[in-house]
Amino acid sequence: MSAKIANAWVREFIASNMDREFASTADARQFLERRLEFLRVRLEESERNATLYASNKDIVALDITRDADGKTQTQRTLASAKVEALNQALIEATNQRIAVESRTGSGSNNSSEVIDSPTISSLRQRQGEVEAELAKTLAYFEPEYPAAKHCRTNTMLWAARSHARNDVFAPISLRPIRKR
Repeated sequence: MSAKIANAWVREFIASNMDREFASTADARQFLERRLEFLRVRLEESERNATLYASNKDIVALDITRDADGKTQTQRTLASAKVEALNQALIEATNQRIAVESRTGSGSNNSSEVIDSPTISSLRQRQGEVEAELAKTLAYFEPEYPAAKHCRTNTMLWAARSHARNDVFAPISLRPIRKR
């Protein structure tokens, strides 16, 4: 009989320990389930807030690159895509400027495009006409005569304009104004 009592005590002790472990496991499981639900709700709320913020600030994720572990490596947004487009346009404009400068002789404008320009030709022709008019006027009148003064002033004005254009149109060779 004492063996039965001892065995009964051992069985009850083992059952009690198992019940206690099961209860603590059940309590832990319930605690973890409540915590998991709480964290899930907070995550959804945070995602909603992030989406709302991105929408308000016109931030749209276009492309996400992930590494081997699945962690986010880079995220390409609409704003970064706009910056990339602007950078690309800047690079193209810089390349075009460099190409034009190289065609015009490193900024000195010695290209045949400038020399053969119809605008340059018409300016040269007009300058020649003004100088011829001055020469013709000076042939008939003294340099102090009002018509000669006006013509000389007109010629000097054209020469000043031409000299000012020298910075832009360097290949134009201007004939100096002759004073009589």
